[in-house]
Amino acid sequence: MKTLFATFLMLGSSVFASEPVAPVAEATKELAVGSDAPAVKFSKFFKGTAVDKLDPNQTYLIECWAPWCVPCIAGFPHLTEIAKATEGKVTVIGVSVWDKKTTLEGFQALVDKKGDKIGFNITSEVDGSISKHWLEAAGRKSIPCAFIVVKGKIVWIGPPAVLTGELLNGIADGTKTAADIPAPSGPPDNCPKPKNLDKTPPPVDDKK
Repeated sequence: MKTLFATFLMLGSSVFASEPVAPVAEATKELAVGSDAPAVKFSKFFKGTAVDKLDPNQTYLIECWAPWCVPCIAGFPHLTEIAKATEGKVTVIGVSVWDKKTTLEGFQALVDKKGDKIGFNITSEVDGSISKHWLEAAGRKSIPCAFIVVKGKIVWIGPPAVLTGELLNGIADGTKTAADIPAPSGPPDNCPKPKNLDKTPPPVDDKK
């Protein structure tokens, strides 16, 4: 009897051990197209009109940049063109992320030096809030990265270089959708997140 019982236990253990383990669900991004736009927390606006919260009735283009990011700085004129072409329909905001070194005075000096190359609202994040709740929540690991927000919803996330004023005006008035935005023709020109935010490179204009 003991032998039979032991055999039963062994067979039972074998059966349970061979049960397939359910696969772990793939992690999903916290922020994606269709998500509600997270709250924003901006510092001083170095140019343009200050924004303390997103109006649910407005359309926004929010671009994440940094003073040390060469393609970000190089893209300022393009963003300025978009801001001029969409004035009154789309609020364009450039917000610096992934930077713990640049002071408010440093940001202001950079913006002042750029002059007319910056023709949009420009600011920086507070306490890494945009990095965490926008960029990283969307699984983005490089900049520049832009978000289009329509009536409080994220409708597109991607490289700002593929955007135009015509496209954004159409999205704002409903004659176009994010599906009309073309895919990048090649690898995007961007900068990955620095491994140490306390040791980010100097602002682009300070490089020799």
